[in-house]
Amino acid sequence: MKKTLLLLFAALMGVVNVANAETKISIGEPSNNTTDDSSNAWYDSSTKTITFFSQWSYRPGWWIGGSDYSSYQQFVVEFEGTVSNKIQVLVDCGDAGNLSGNNGDSHDNKITVALDSKASAVQQIYFQLADALGDGETASVKFKDAYFLSESDRATLSFNPASFNQHWSNETYDETTHTIQFDEEWKGIGWWLGNSYPLYKSAVFIFEPTASSGQLAILCADNTENAQKWFAAGSTYAVCDISGCTKINQFMLQAATANTTVVLKAAYFSTLNATDEEAYVTSHAWPLIIKSSGYASFASDNALDFSDVDGLEAYIVSSLTSTEATMKKVNEAPAQTGLILKGTAGTVYQVPIVPSAASVGTNKLKAAVTATDVTANSTYVLSDGQFKKFTGTSIPAGKAYLLAKDIPAEAHELSINFGDATGIKNIKVGTEDNVYYDLQGRRVLYPTKGLYIVNGKKVIVK
Repeated sequence: MKKTLLLLFAALMGVVNVANAETKISIGEPSNNTTDDSSNAWYDSSTKTITFFSQWSYRPGWWIGGSDYSSYQQFVVEFEGTVSNKIQVLVDCGDAGNLSGNNGDSHDNKITVALDSKASAVQQIYFQLADALGDGETASVKFKDAYFLSESDRATLSFNPASFNQHWSNETYDETTHTIQFDEEWKGIGWWLGNSYPLYKSAVFIFEPTASSGQLAILCADNTENAQKWFAAGSTYAVCDISGCTKINQFMLQAATANTTVVLKAAYFSTLNATDEEAYVTSHAWPLIIKSSGYASFASDNALDFSDVDGLEAYIVSSLTSTEATMKKVNEAPAQTGLILKGTAGTVYQVPIVPSAASVGTNKLKAAVTATDVTANSTYVLSDGQFKKFTGTSIPAGKAYLLAKDIPAEAHELSINFGDATGIKNIKVGTEDNVYYDLQGRRVLYPTKGLYIVNGKKVIVK
């Protein structure tokens, strides 16, 4: 079905044009000052490696020659992986002066330079290494892409949680589960920036429904122009006005209670003001995180379209036996539909909201759009790629679950059956070891020749 709120774009010869969305012009790999008089290779096109031989050297980069890019809001350089050294990008605008941006304190994989009227005569663009090097030392990074970017409605600058460099206490971040652990109340975790961001008007954190209240905190350069946005327990985002900060030192998330966790999905600055950005994030699907098992249960108060989301599949449970849940793939789902998502562990996927979606038919999954009270042992929830009996009394918001009364007979665990040979390899029923089951999930007391499931693995009896 046609999407109305997700803006997709495709490249053609390095140029992308989408109405009311982004215009992106790639300038390719560095082509200027790639070597010096000593034949040092500052840029190796065969490996796409930028090597810095000294601090603050004007290499490598691009010769632009006085071109007008004033209609673009950003110049962006992307790197492969994270960057361990502090790197600066300068956009030389001739007599008008320079525009610059860097990768923060370190570890970011993107550098963004905010453009203005000075960009009407861009002469050249080049890299500099801001870190000092010892005798004989070099620093290197892998180049990915460089482009000018314009967006008529909205542009964002994302921050990678793997690059957290500001802690007020013993907060930790797990890159696999995207989870922040707060050990003390009103401590924080985030980034030390120390830069001006004139292009951006709001700061945003998006997370799974929180158990604790807290705030998004911005510490401006003079330590008095601070900005905060309070959020209540159960919130999924916080948007803060940063238009009054001429320079931002700290960009932090704080929890109001000790020993709590927050699953962070995204952190970014937006060119929209705080009111408009809040309207934007509430009209678009939240980013979805796939947990370590490769699966996640999900429920939304919006209709969703999964048909063009690369690497992510959505399923309902079409039927149940005492040993397994049979899955049915769906490309779209109406609001308040319980779903099981299958994708790459630790990956965050963006799924578009649509005005409506066709019925998915019979679905045994129930949707907990908000936190839902249940009786202990009355439901089954997804755990480690299987459905297991839930002993708690509240299903978290945004999750899906099964009712025990819908399962034909008592079961400790239900396998997920995708209806093919690849689906049965994950089957594990009950808690007994070395018990044989046939491919339909039925227990076999005296196995003969054939293929069986034992301890969750396929075993051939000869």
